[in-house]
Amino acid sequence: MTLIIKHWSNHYEKSDQKKCKEMKWIAVPIKFEGLAYRRLMKMSDGVEIFGVWVMLLQLAGRMEERGIFKDNGRDLTLDDIGLMTDCPLKLLKKAISLLISENFQWIQETSGNFPENSRIIPTTLQDNTGHNNTGHNNIYEKNIFDIARKIFPGTKRDNEIEFENFKKKNKDFKEVIPLLKLAIENEITHKKNLNNSGQFCPEWKNFSTWINGKYWTQELHIIDKNKTKTAMQIKESSEYPEPKIIF
Repeated sequence: MTLIIKHWSNHYEKSDQKKCKEMKWIAVPIKFEGLAYRRLMKMSDGVEIFGVWVMLLQLAGRMEERGIFKDNGRDLTLDDIGLMTDCPLKLLKKAISLLISENFQWIQETSGNFPENSRIIPTTLQDNTGHNNTGHNNIYEKNIFDIARKIFPGTKRDNEIEFENFKKKNKDFKEVIPLLKLAIENEITHKKNLNNSGQFCPEWKNFSTWINGKYWTQELHIIDKNKTKTAMQIKESSEYPEPKIIF
């Protein structure tokens, strides 16, 4: 069995590195919003496994054919990888089996000659409660989506209807779901600040319009503190007008 880092050439090598015979460093995308990353961080040992992932990327950059775990044409076993990296075998096996599972697919395996005692069996994904999520991805994603839907202040429909519309409009919906709640919370805060400062604050759209317009990508403008002060002064002066002095 051959282990391969998925999308190695596109994600982890820059164009100038592809000309180098030996890599001194790798490019790692910054993608904290990814659903797989979020799942990993929910696990009790997620940070530890992520460290193994970065280590595997570095090792993959040292391979003869970068991104593919082979040495002199031979597939690297878990023992080989552990020996080359000083990573504990138990942790290495746990990390790799998780990273090739359906919920991640950061690593892929192809058929080949791999010792039976070093074979990697994909594990089911467990969250920090110990419950398996494999086979329930759709339910998990729907529940995360529903959390965002419930805090949305505007008009909204049943979660089933809204979720189906969301998936239809966004082919990358699995990557977008973790962004929704934070985006809504930020907009709620922004609108409160606009109201408190006496500035114009647009009404909330209905949820399907917000989704169709991809409003989680909008950039909320910074409220001008000078305008805020003026607006508050105007409000105070209207409530407490200066007394007129008659001579």
